[in-house]
Amino acid sequence: MSSTPDQTQVDHDKQAATDDDAAIIAECMDRMRISMAADGENRTNGLDDLAFLKGDQWDERIKQQRALDGRPCLTINKLPTSLHQVTNSQRQNVPSIKVYPTSDEDKKVAEVVQGGIRHIEYASNADVAKDTAVNSAAAIGFGYFRLVTSYESPDSFDQEIRFKRIRNPFTVYMDPGCVEIDGSDQQWCILSSKQPRTEFVLEHPDADPCDFSVVRGIGDRSNDWITATEVRVAEYYRIHNEAVDVVLLSNGESGYKDKLIEMPEGVTVVKTRKSLRPTVQWFKLSATQVLERADIPCKWIPVFPVMGDEIDLDGRVYRSGMIRNAKDPARMYNFWMTSATEQVGLIPKAPFIGAEGQFEGHESKWREANVRSFPYLEYKPKTLAGQLAPPPQRQHMADVPTGVLAMAAHASDDIKSTTGMFDASLGARSNETSGVAIGRRDRQGETANYHYTDNLNTTLRHVGRCILNMWPKVYDGTRTMQIMGMDGKVKSVEINKPTVEQT
Repeated sequence: MSSTPDQTQVDHDKQAATDDDAAIIAECMDRMRISMAADGENRTNGLDDLAFLKGDQWDERIKQQRALDGRPCLTINKLPTSLHQVTNSQRQNVPSIKVYPTSDEDKKVAEVVQGGIRHIEYASNADVAKDTAVNSAAAIGFGYFRLVTSYESPDSFDQEIRFKRIRNPFTVYMDPGCVEIDGSDQQWCILSSKQPRTEFVLEHPDADPCDFSVVRGIGDRSNDWITATEVRVAEYYRIHNEAVDVVLLSNGESGYKDKLIEMPEGVTVVKTRKSLRPTVQWFKLSATQVLERADIPCKWIPVFPVMGDEIDLDGRVYRSGMIRNAKDPARMYNFWMTSATEQVGLIPKAPFIGAEGQFEGHESKWREANVRSFPYLEYKPKTLAGQLAPPPQRQHMADVPTGVLAMAAHASDDIKSTTGMFDASLGARSNETSGVAIGRRDRQGETANYHYTDNLNTTLRHVGRCILNMWPKVYDGTRTMQIMGMDGKVKSVEINKPTVEQT
């Protein structure tokens, strides 16, 4: 099965280098640099958020110093649980695309298209693509997925639309001029990906397996850009606008002038205006060659963002997820719980106090008394001013200061506040007794973080528009396709079948 995106018009034969190949590669690299300059801070912060979420929550110098001193350095990572509260709630209610007819005549068509989209989502594990994007948005502020097309089978020319997840959001370089939260106004987008070298050579036997690693952004780097087994390539989407004339006919119809095959009898051109006809172009690039190219059967770029929090400050957009503001409270909690643990751990190691000479002859046992359990400890009685000195005694240490635990409790509450996950959302019992009150408390966390799911819903509306725009170009000609009903049952229907007029 082909995995090349949206290639209904692509020539799969090797394309010889053309004069504009170098210009396309240069344009792609320039736009990657533009994206990195605009999004560099978001990428840096997002990468730090992911490392923090993974558990790297102490400054490396502090960790090393504590290790040298033999002191504890604890990480009590509460953030994955808070993140899962958001993402798992969304997983339980995965939104899907809805199709509505515009007239009674369109009801049957809408039913088939709705069933087809439902089967597309099922067959391509669309829920995984959505879940991955929402997880990234909630964690670092941005995530992505896309639509591709693939052939039904190796020996078929019929194509299908499929969802595809993007696991690493740092491999996406989106047009920073895009202002719509669903990405519908982006003019270009670049995806960096790794391809097995054997597959690369098989698909492009005469191409130079040179990595597209000249330009790469924060989070999209590793030590394996050039390996014996993989090649890094780039997929470059751009919208090409062609200047055309649009005409309005006397019968009320309008369209591109160059698409009018024949003017209907008695119909005249009423108005003409200049317009731009967008075409989405796709290129697969190595560092030195345009390996493949195609026109995408959609008027929008089929790469879709799912965003978290956005702040437009003086023309610069800052994106974040729920981890960003919880990092300082999490550091505080780690510090105070480490301090408490360290103090409690020192209590059984309190030193023994005795008169000078009382340990003579038994120094080794007394030296190890705090780390070993001896059945008995001997000492030499000593007199001080004619009075027998008492036996050695352990120096009393105070209990853990209540202030330490109080500060840890404050830090824990701050984590809840900054993530929007309050006690009820985390399963804590309260004094509510009615189911309605308990439900309202439980929904506090869902309300605080609902914007992640809502942003996915907004993006899915645009995805639906893209699928409807692609539909007649991908599912063209008479063919049999599978659709899925609301009950989950799959059936086959024949589409685009010519109808015979009754005489």
